[in-house]
Amino acid sequence: MNTHIVCEPDPLQRAGICRDILATLPDWVGIPEAVENYIVEAAALPMLVARDETGAAIGFATITVESADTIELHLIAIRPHAHRRGIGRTLLEAVEALARQGQYKFLSVKTLAPSMEDENYATTRAFYVANGFEPHETLPDLWGPDTPCLVMRKTLR
Repeated sequence: MNTHIVCEPDPLQRAGICRDILATLPDWVGIPEAVENYIVEAAALPMLVARDETGAAIGFATITVESADTIELHLIAIRPHAHRRGIGRTLLEAVEALARQGQYKFLSVKTLAPSMEDENYATTRAFYVANGFEPHETLPDLWGPDTPCLVMRKTLR
């Protein structure tokens, strides 16, 4: 799949891209309140968009600054028909390039902890591990007692 990555400057476009893509991922983001929160956050955050040869958005990544030395991959989402085609890796590489330009030492990401068995999130964690992330910390109550959060981190320099 021929993909190019662009930075989306328009907050309304960022929100729309987030809404459209998350709607295709109910097995990962199926809680309506969480989806709405992601959409609001996406409008306010830097977003990299993966576009196919027709210009259609097939994936995106949003980022936040966590601290002076850490940037966070806030959200990464790829349409299901484009899974396992290198788009997530390409988006992640673009995020890492931005982080390095900003002189950040670490890239972090939050995901569902393995103590909550979920096949989709097991695949997500495997993706992060394959791309150099390591488990850093578990936050059992960040998202509520039934949704433990695993913070993973990758050293960039």
